[in-house]
Amino acid sequence: MQFYKISNKIKYPEILNFKNYKDFLEDLYFVFEKKNVEDLNIKDEILSFTTRESLFFIRYFIKIFCKKKEIIYEIEIINLIKLIVILVLIGFFFTNFTFGNFFLYSFIFFFLFFYLNIIIISSLVSKEIKKIFLILEEENLKNSMEYLKNKNMCPACGAEINKYYFKCLDCGLHLKNKQIINHTNLSNFESSKIEYYFIKKNDKK
Repeated sequence: MQFYKISNKIKYPEILNFKNYKDFLEDLYFVFEKKNVEDLNIKDEILSFTTRESLFFIRYFIKIFCKKKEIIYEIEIINLIKLIVILVLIGFFFTNFTFGNFFLYSFIFFFLFFYLNIIIISSLVSKEIKKIFLILEEENLKNSMEYLKNKNMCPACGAEINKYYFKCLDCGLHLKNKQIINHTNLSNFESSKIEYYFIKKNDKK
């Protein structure tokens, strides 16, 4: 990890069918479009923008991309580090602390100010990503309810099934209430046609 950037991961909920990267980032694009961000852009399956929604309106450059069913976001913190250095230097020249006390003050200030800003900006990004998850979960639930009404569609992914399936071939969902087939009993197949032939005893055939 580079010292001027931090990264976090959010696991894509297993309950959702993973959308392709481009579709997910486009959904996220429209969410951030309504926020106070600048230079919002999608390129090479990476969503990027800058924001000042933090203490002292520090400018952060953020990248969001998908990898192995994880949403990864990177935050460049070079501007935060520069501001902390400036504040520490101001404290050095305008306070009467001894070197030891000043070092302790700088150490405490750095970590408190640094992590407070990181928490604020990181929570902003993760909150919007999880908002997309909620939207997708609501859509998924709505679609599942529609599929449940249709016995010929899988309630998880919408693939075509019939009453003899006990597992969806597309998503692998176990269809517990489906009829189990007994291949030795042809009466299970409604469309089966059975023909009977009667032969006389004295007929050699």
